[in-house]
Amino acid sequence: MRYLSRSIVAALLLLTLAAGAAAQPVITGINGSELPRSGRVAIEGSGFGTAGDVVIAGLSAWTTTWTDTRVVAYVPEAAALGAAPLYVSVQGQQSNQVDLTVTARQSSGRVKWTFEADGDNLWWRPALAPDGTIYLHGTRGFIYALSPDGGLLWTQKVVTWPYVPPSAGPDGALYVGALGRVYRVSPSGDIDWQYWDGSSRGPRVAPTIGPDGLLYGSFEGGIGAFAMQPSTGQLVWSNSGTPLLSDKAGQAVEARFGPAGPGQPVDQFYVSVNGTRSFYAFSVDGDQLFTTGLGNSHRTAEVAIGSDGTIYGPRALGLTVVAIDPSDGTLLWEYYPSDWAVGINNVEIGSDDMLYFVGSSAKLEAFDPHAQSRKWQRFSVSDSLDRPSVTPDGATLIVAGSDQDFYGHPGFVKAFDSGNGRELWRVDLPFRLNPAFRVYGTHHARITPDSKTAYISTYSLAEYPLGGDPHTFFYAIDIEGSGGGDPPPPDPCDYDGTCEFGEDCLNCASDCPGQTSGKPAKRWCCGDGMCSDQEDGFICSLDCGPVPVCGDGACGPGEDSCVCADDCGVPEASELPGWTCEDGLDNDCDGFADCGDPDCASDAACEVCTLGGKNASCSSDADCCSGVCKGNGRCR
Repeated sequence: MRYLSRSIVAALLLLTLAAGAAAQPVITGINGSELPRSGRVAIEGSGFGTAGDVVIAGLSAWTTTWTDTRVVAYVPEAAALGAAPLYVSVQGQQSNQVDLTVTARQSSGRVKWTFEADGDNLWWRPALAPDGTIYLHGTRGFIYALSPDGGLLWTQKVVTWPYVPPSAGPDGALYVGALGRVYRVSPSGDIDWQYWDGSSRGPRVAPTIGPDGLLYGSFEGGIGAFAMQPSTGQLVWSNSGTPLLSDKAGQAVEARFGPAGPGQPVDQFYVSVNGTRSFYAFSVDGDQLFTTGLGNSHRTAEVAIGSDGTIYGPRALGLTVVAIDPSDGTLLWEYYPSDWAVGINNVEIGSDDMLYFVGSSAKLEAFDPHAQSRKWQRFSVSDSLDRPSVTPDGATLIVAGSDQDFYGHPGFVKAFDSGNGRELWRVDLPFRLNPAFRVYGTHHARITPDSKTAYISTYSLAEYPLGGDPHTFFYAIDIEGSGGGDPPPPDPCDYDGTCEFGEDCLNCASDCPGQTSGKPAKRWCCGDGMCSDQEDGFICSLDCGPVPVCGDGACGPGEDSCVCADDCGVPEASELPGWTCEDGLDNDCDGFADCGDPDCASDAACEVCTLGGKNASCSSDADCCSGVCKGNGRCR
């Protein structure tokens, strides 16, 4: 039958209209009735389909998550303050309207502003464009571009969560990596191109513009290390490495470049991997220059490059810090902090070449690589610290962490004086007891070039799936401001290099030395009130008394007649049998004490027994030096 009857056509039309009516979107609730500009709006309801538009205060909003029952959008920056009706539009069908009040972003103490990301993990520190634009790449592949004052400029989505930290080029373009792909995203949020290496397990070195303007990075397997044209994604060269670059699920790292020596051009590209426990150097032309073992098999090490090109990084599971010659990869020196129980993963470097790292999770340390000596160490048994970032001016260290250990205690961001390790301030992150929502810093801080602002990415923990609304926060923190932030707890340490009353090796490691790990017999702590075998007045006058001074009229510890006759009296002319031959002293200062001195030959205590010694044959007690002949005919 070629034609449908009018009744059938009418029935189909009614069904179509009914289906359209059933698909009309309905909002049942949002996550808050009052939100700031660029605030995150989680919308619950039905009939949202797979795509549409969220309208707030008459403006189209940026959206991230979009499912039939849940949509996440952001309050437009241009929205007027005050009452702002919100609705969802899907294929011309408009939802019911809900009331929202738009507010201005508020600062809170040192926190200039926060941004709430859609997803529970921001993974890495953000990228920072030359114009101050901040780029985040988080869970499920959501990318955010933020203005320096915290306004959302745009969002974009790539295939999934970030495999490597994001990086920004000099033109403001963003480069990200996920799965086997590298993307370039324009400053306006458009995906310009993507490069796919289907044979790799994903990128491991963040794609970054190098000294010659090319884009450098590395995949795990596949093409390995590479250079590309940044405008097109065209491959210039690739090198899979010898041995093959293999990372075995290691941690991704940011790109590093350096010269082969002092005063030479920056023309070497470095790749760290943990699969072969190696560190590779490539020329900017793609030639492998050398590889050297780092032995840091549990995680991939992110190295630091000195002003003269020297490469610094952890080695031997992070238990040592090494310096590597950039010209050939040979080991220059190795620093082993004997008071570390757990090693480090990364080394930060200041503009003055000072190295900073955290060992044993709680020992923040500054190390001078030129003098090869520790400058200071900050240790608090109540802290568990992540990786430090040093401000460009070299004055301050920014460190995320938590009280005691991660996951069960409050998270924080702290600042320390880079000159002596003194804590300057603390900002607490949101926390409620497990299994409630709590937040911790991730990776390490990104610092603005003027050293005034620290950007902190975070991840959130709670009972999965975060109450059905996974989210986390991004912080902009005022480094130099005098107000806000929680003041540090009372600090007994005055960082003057002297161990004084109220200080000890635990609460003031910068001033009070000690050895708190290892065998109990080898442990000691300056400031604990006990003068151990490892201490004296030189090491710890607080425990052992001041260093004696000859001529002060007091015969102090370590002084005697031989070294200080002024305080301890003129030495005897000779050892005196029956008087000074058993006191353990060299009384006549001739270099011999007691029975070792010929003066004591006639002393009864120094007479040599000519009878049977231990286990000698005997028939009576008189046959033995010990005066005891045992029942088995042997001297005791």
